[in-house]
Amino acid sequence: DLLMSADRGVEMMLGSLADMVNIDNVFSLIIQLAVTVPVSGYLFGMLYSHTHPEKTAALDENECEMKLRKMRQITNIAVYSAVTPICLLYVLFFISQANYFLSAFNNTLPKNYSYAEYARRGFFELFAIMLINAGVIFFINFFSKKTGEEKPVTLKIYSVVISVFTLLISATAISKMVMYIGNYGLTQLRVYTTWFMILTAFIFVYIIIRQFKRSFPLVRAAAVTFTLMFTVLCFSRPDAIIARYNMENRADSITFRDIVEMNALSADAAAVITDPQYRELIDRKYESSNAETDYAYKDHKTGSEYLINRAENKLDRSTYNDFNLSALRVRANIG
Repeated sequence: DLLMSADRGVEMMLGSLADMVNIDNVFSLIIQLAVTVPVSGYLFGMLYSHTHPEKTAALDENECEMKLRKMRQITNIAVYSAVTPICLLYVLFFISQANYFLSAFNNTLPKNYSYAEYARRGFFELFAIMLINAGVIFFINFFSKKTGEEKPVTLKIYSVVISVFTLLISATAISKMVMYIGNYGLTQLRVYTTWFMILTAFIFVYIIIRQFKRSFPLVRAAAVTFTLMFTVLCFSRPDAIIARYNMENRADSITFRDIVEMNALSADAAAVITDPQYRELIDRKYESSNAETDYAYKDHKTGSEYLINRAENKLDRSTYNDFNLSALRVRANIG
């Protein structure tokens, strides 16, 4: 209290800290700390070990192998006994739910489901199964007594079976998302979740390859795949793809509000939306929107004029837009 009464700056600082630790966002803060603390510690340790090599003992292959052998304390029979019920459960579950899983391949929506719920459940089912299966594969490959160079065929079969079931669930989840996109168009969240599901499918394919080819660099292949896919995601201008897909494939169902929201995604999307070829569609949707909502977007004669005005305001907010190719294309479109 004395500090707060003595200095307005201290009072504001303590007040902002109190707001940050508010009960409403304390759980969010805990989750953020749970992620940032170990990650920051790992990054610090990595940087320190590379800048102080004299204090870091070099890894020895034989020593690493000895440590791994000490971790392998569970007999393979015990592992088989634990994993077999899981595989049988997957078989029974997939057979009993075959109609639910395979409906998306026939572009058919199961009863009592909406497209959004069907796709959302597919993603979260895949995410949960992926985590469980990745944990099971890690367990049977690192804690079985006979693994590594001595890995028996039975253990390889279990790893392959679990990976194949994961790929089946991945295929069904992706098909659900494709059906959802086909009916309601693209959004950023739908693009990113589809990207993630494809990435996880690649990783489990690599796990299968590793079972037949011991020298296959699984971790390196996964890292390279992630890097390449992330590069494609960043440089493919996903917002432009979203806008173009929706304008060309969802022209009948798209609303003017949808177009406004897409235009606000980024300069990439705005460069597509402000293209002269879409102005007739935009103006038609604008008139329909005003007729239904009692002139929600009044003060502009046409919808394209409304969007051009919004785009110009965004471009004028930062001089850095003069170095953005999409922003330059927006300027050319609204010329």
